[in-house]
Amino acid sequence: MKYISLVFITCVLAACSSSGVQISQEQVSRFEKGVTTYDNVVQALGQPTQKTIDSDGNIEITYNYTEAKMRPESMIPLIGGFVGGTDVKVDSTTITFDSNKVMKDYKLSTYNSGTGYNLSSDAKY
Repeated sequence: MKYISLVFITCVLAACSSSGVQISQEQVSRFEKGVTTYDNVVQALGQPTQKTIDSDGNIEITYNYTEAKMRPESMIPLIGGFVGGTDVKVDSTTITFDSNKVMKDYKLSTYNSGTGYNLSSDAKY
């Protein structure tokens, strides 16, 4: 019985994964346009996932968070491969700074996608 429980727990844990830095609306709304600096943001949120500097010296940083969940029907023997799939959610927070490293603006976005096998490829998020 312990072996079956261990296998079940392992399968449940393997069915979900996440990566990146998750940023909430509440965290970002604490920053003030024209006041908050690049260093303030990195100190508060950590290193960004991506950093871009344009030819004028403006900086854009992005924090991405990806979460993938395997659908439970994927675990059904024999038919799971036909009706299962994975739901993916990506949250992205982009913050822009002027050439003096002072915050200009921010935006948050969410992308949902479902990957499936034949019968179920739509997102369930």
